[in-house]
Amino acid sequence: MSKKSKVSLIQKLWTTSLFWVLVDAVSINIAFALAYYVRYNLQLLRAVDPANTVPYRAFIPFVILLTALLLFVNWQKGVYKSKRRLSWWDELYAIFDSATTSIIIMIV
Repeated sequence: MSKKSKVSLIQKLWTTSLFWVLVDAVSINIAFALAYYVRYNLQLLRAVDPANTVPYRAFIPFVILLTALLLFVNWQKGVYKSKRRLSWWDELYAIFDSATTSIIIMIV
């Protein structure tokens, strides 16, 4: 494989929507695990009574639902479309909007 075709392959991978969906899915799960760790292990803001400690496995259905919702709403709002030609602020707004929408759906 030539160097030029390797670069072309890497560029295609980075511009592929599937790649960004996978990056988002992994990022969502890492963020959720980190939030759990900060809340229950570090207890930065307020101590958690041992009677109120919940094992991480109890949150797994919520992690799956949140991941699916965020990915679906991002797709619906066109976040994964390539060549959207939006400004940085419009892109940031679309991501914020889809995250807010997903969280509201989870709460309801």
